[in-house]
Amino acid sequence: MRLPVLVLLVLVLGGCSSSEDAAGALGAPCASHGDCDSALSCGFGRCRSKCDANAACSTHACLSDATRPGVCALSGDQGCTAGGCGSGLVCGADDVCRPACSDASECALGAKCLSGACFNGLPGSEDGWLLHGSTRTGRLELYATRDDGSRSVRLTDGLTQNTDQDGMVRSPIASPDGKHIAFQWGRDPNTGAMDFIARVYRMDPDGANLTFLVMSEQAGEKYALTGVSWLPDSRHIVYGQHVPCVDSLAKLDAINPGTPETIFDPAATSTEDPLPAVGSPAINPVDPDDLLFSNAPCGSGSYTRRANLKTQQVVEVPATAVSKVPQDPWAPDGTEFVIAFENRVSVISAGDLSKSETLYVEQEEDVTLRFATYGNDGRRIYFVRVAGGAALDVTVYERATGKSWSLGITDLNASQPPDWTRLPIDPDRDGDGLGNGIDPTPDG
Repeated sequence: MRLPVLVLLVLVLGGCSSSEDAAGALGAPCASHGDCDSALSCGFGRCRSKCDANAACSTHACLSDATRPGVCALSGDQGCTAGGCGSGLVCGADDVCRPACSDASECALGAKCLSGACFNGLPGSEDGWLLHGSTRTGRLELYATRDDGSRSVRLTDGLTQNTDQDGMVRSPIASPDGKHIAFQWGRDPNTGAMDFIARVYRMDPDGANLTFLVMSEQAGEKYALTGVSWLPDSRHIVYGQHVPCVDSLAKLDAINPGTPETIFDPAATSTEDPLPAVGSPAINPVDPDDLLFSNAPCGSGSYTRRANLKTQQVVEVPATAVSKVPQDPWAPDGTEFVIAFENRVSVISAGDLSKSETLYVEQEEDVTLRFATYGNDGRRIYFVRVAGGAALDVTVYERATGKSWSLGITDLNASQPPDWTRLPIDPDRDGDGLGNGIDPTPDG
């Protein structure tokens, strides 16, 4: 039987009614919780699923502020533009409608107010951590902070006693497998005295088993170390041995320390004057013979250079007059490296040093960029914005979208390059902000 056209139109229009038109359904307009189905909650003018974490939402965004419990972002909240969000929401840095704020006090406990939007965990965590130094306790300690800004764990206790000693702790860097962290510390392992002669120490990723490894010494004189890097085997470290104006690079078994082995000595092969001193070494993660280092001979400027440890050949990386090579500048696959210089972040091809691409240009005057490092598979780059000698924040740049946002780490020490890593254990099992290795009341 053929139905009249009018009847067909009524049936079709009725069947196309969206779930948002159904009173109380997910996404429906609401003024109170009573307007929504029992499993839903009224939040920001719409019926939404309840949540206490981003992972509880299909949109991976749990929205909450200081006065409202968590509710999930709707699919329509994603891909927003400025002015395109509903009541109480603004378009966040990740193009998701989020609660509006002017400071963190207007956000849920532990959330951050970034660019006028509350973030309960920043967008798209890479399931990693940033190792860095901070003076948030009044003295410099080492921390691990989740790369979505959701957690921060203090790994050390008492590295320094006052701000005058801040320069005596430098450069935490994780082994490729994440099982060990090496860093430079000015503590004499025999006397406990502090000075600016850096030694290399190692600890577990939760701050446990702090162990002295090595210091630079020649003819009874102690000299500063100039950076630490791990070899791909996650067992050996390389570090710069600084004897005034003549540096070399040494290799050491960081698990069972023995006698260091000199593996790169410009004084033995170079005829340059001054010699290409080795500072801030950084080993290619897939080729242990491929090295980047800062060239800072006595009385000259600083440039990035590259060396082959087999041939001892050294080449200059064009247009990279920087104070030091970033702590961990190599892409995970070793095909490129990243440099933060002046007001820009650029990547340089490992296969052709003349090829570079500028990814990010700082728009604020008097702000310079430092210490760029890759996350996970190279999709994101983390770097530090600095003004007046003080670190402003750690910024994340996403290569696929060209978007950037602050991680909210505003108390970073300006001389401490952050290092992205994955950790094989939770460094803070009981969630009190202290690493398992220094926690006086661990949960066991």
